[in-house]
Amino acid sequence: MILLLQPNFKRSILASYWSKKLGKCDLKAYEASTRGGAINIHIDEQNQRVFIRGKAITVMEGCVLV
Repeated sequence: MILLLQPNFKRSILASYWSKKLGKCDLKAYEASTRGGAINIHIDEQNQRVFIRGKAITVMEGCVLV
């Protein structure tokens, strides 16, 4: 659920596509914008997970009651 709230969510979707296209499970991405930023992406096909690593800051905190 947290991943859906992050701006990098679109990269996790594209990561699966590019991983299969390039035959790699480790990728690097760069945000070509005013703020910029680089991240490392690891695709774990066996467990169906995408791991995103990079520098970040906390802009909001909260909790969800279920």
